[in-house]
Amino acid sequence: MVKKRLAIVGAGSAGLQSACHLVFHLPKDWEITLVHNPSIPSLGIGESSNGGFPFMLVRGLQFELSDMEALDATNKFGTWYKDWRPTSFMGPLVVGSHAFHFNTHKFAKFAIPRLHKVWGSKFAELQGNVEEIINGKDSVELLVDGKVHTFDYVVNCMGFPKDFTDYSVFKDHPVNHCVVHNIAGDYSSINYTGHTATVDGWMFEVPLKTRLSHGYLFNDTITSVEEARKNLADKIKVPLELLDNIEYRFTPYISKKVLKGRVFSNGNQAYFMEPMFANSLMTYNNLDRILHDHLVKGVSEEQTNLNALNEMNGIKQTIYYKYHGGSIYESPFWKNTKKVTKSFSNSDFFKQLKHIMHLNGTAGSPIYTTPLYGWEGWLKFEKYLGYNTFTKP
Repeated sequence: MVKKRLAIVGAGSAGLQSACHLVFHLPKDWEITLVHNPSIPSLGIGESSNGGFPFMLVRGLQFELSDMEALDATNKFGTWYKDWRPTSFMGPLVVGSHAFHFNTHKFAKFAIPRLHKVWGSKFAELQGNVEEIINGKDSVELLVDGKVHTFDYVVNCMGFPKDFTDYSVFKDHPVNHCVVHNIAGDYSSINYTGHTATVDGWMFEVPLKTRLSHGYLFNDTITSVEEARKNLADKIKVPLELLDNIEYRFTPYISKKVLKGRVFSNGNQAYFMEPMFANSLMTYNNLDRILHDHLVKGVSEEQTNLNALNEMNGIKQTIYYKYHGGSIYESPFWKNTKKVTKSFSNSDFFKQLKHIMHLNGTAGSPIYTTPLYGWEGWLKFEKYLGYNTFTKP
C-alpha cells in the first residue's frame, strides 16, 4: 500500500490537536508526521477548552481522566460571566459534555510520546527548524535544518503570520491588548472559566492545579497599559509592584484562504481572535474537519476555503453578539464596543442561525431535533443578556 504523507508543522496546541484529529480520522494509508523545534516554547495562553477538545484527546491519545494530572488540568463545566449584567450567570457547555483547563507548556511533553505509543508507524516525528515550505503542484517540500523532506500535504501551525496580505485584519475590534498575572496554588476546586466585565474591557480567569491565570483585556487606544495594570492589580488585590510583567498586543485577523494548493493553515496561521468562550481550540478542531473533508471526500479547494471562512467569521460574530449589549459599565470602552459590534445582527451568520432555529420549530427545540449544536447555550445567553435576537424569523 502506497502511503500518503501529511506533515503538521508546529507542536503548539493547534499542531497537537491537529495531530490527534488527523491521525484518528484519516484512513490507514495516511502517515502523519509532526515537524517541530522542541526549543520553541508554547505561547502559554489559550488554556481553556470546549467539549470538542477532550473528546479529540480521547480519540487521538486514548486520554483518560487519570491523565489530567500530567497537564495540571481542571474540570470545566461552563463559563461564569460576572458584571456583564447586574446578575452573574453561567454560560453552559452543551448538556452532557464537559471540558477542562490545561497547562499549554506541558501539552507537548505529554501528547507526543502518547501519539507514538497509540499510533505506531502511522505517526512520525521530525525535530528541527523549518526554514521554508515549498508548495508544489504534486507535493510539498519542507526545508528542515537544511535538508529537504517531501510530503503530499502540509498543515502549517507555525504561529503568527509574517505577512497579512491574504488576511482580513480587524483593526477596530473592541480589544487589542492583554496583561496577564498568575497566582500560584491549587485551584482545581474551580470548575469554570471566569469572564468578568471591567471598566476597560473584560478579564479571563483560568484555574489550573498549580496556578490561577488572570488576563486583563482592553483597548490601548482608550486605556493605557499603565492604567490597565493598575486596574488589574486592584481587581485581583495584588500589589502593583508584584504584578507579573506579561503582556500581549494583538490585532484579530482571519485568513481569506486557509488552503492554498497543498498547504493548509491552522492555528494562528489561520486566524486569531480574543479568547472569549475558549473559541480557538474549538475552531482549530473544526478547521481540521474541513481539511479532512477536502482530503477524503474531495471537497474542492474553493469550497474548502469558503467553509473555513464561514467558520471563522461565525466566531467573530459570536463574540460581537456577546459584546453588543454592553455591560454594567457605561465607560468609554463599552460605548465604543457597542458601536463597533452592533452590526452583528445583519451578518449572514446570524441570518442563517435564525433560519435554522425557525426551520426546526421553536427556540426551545432540543439538541436532538435541530442541526444547531449547542442551541440551549444560545438560549441561556438570550435570557441572561436580555436579548431577543431569535424571537422573530
